[in-house]
Amino acid sequence: MPTDMSRAELWAENIEFYKELVTKYHFQQEPMIALFPKLGEAGFFEKYYPSNSHESLGLSTEREFNLRRVKPMIYLTCRPKDGSFVVTFQQGQGNTVDEENVGPMISPEVLAKIDAWLSADIVFGR
Repeated sequence: MPTDMSRAELWAENIEFYKELVTKYHFQQEPMIALFPKLGEAGFFEKYYPSNSHESLGLSTEREFNLRRVKPMIYLTCRPKDGSFVVTFQQGQGNTVDEENVGPMISPEVLAKIDAWLSADIVFGR
């Protein structure tokens, strides 16, 4: 992730990444694209840094990889077969503590749970 990009630019880049997966490579990630406005409305664009893979959107309060390894992390994974989402709660990047299948619509309650997890001022493994 380029270090000179603003948080807003990183979000825009991630949105374009998923749009390209759908239009150019025909990945079934339309539900992920539809999720971005909800994340924006919930204030996530201003609070969290995004990262991505072809199937998951990562969220963290930290921009840099080394800091994400010790801070709360969330992955939102779209399951193309049914358009459902799995929310993965991690104690630092790569250390999964819980997964929750939330179906095709991520409710305001789930967004609040994600927000609470990411907002916790916790440092793991130090």
